[in-house]
Amino acid sequence: MSKETNVQLKKEISDQAQSLHHMRTQVSKLVDRLTIIENDITTFKERVGKDITRVVKIIKEEKKNEANRY
Repeated sequence: MSKETNVQLKKEISDQAQSLHHMRTQVSKLVDRLTIIENDITTFKERVGKDITRVVKIIKEEKKNEANRY
């Protein structure tokens, strides 16, 4: 191989290493964001569940109070 070919190959390897580093960084950021989204969804589900339970309890109490009025 010629000296120019070696230089070109080294540059190409260096460029690919930089690209790989950039991709790994992006994947890591996406994983972090996905973890945050999963946690947010879990929290959302828990809160909605509690809200629905509270609404059902209020409706049952209102129906019970209505029945006691008559």
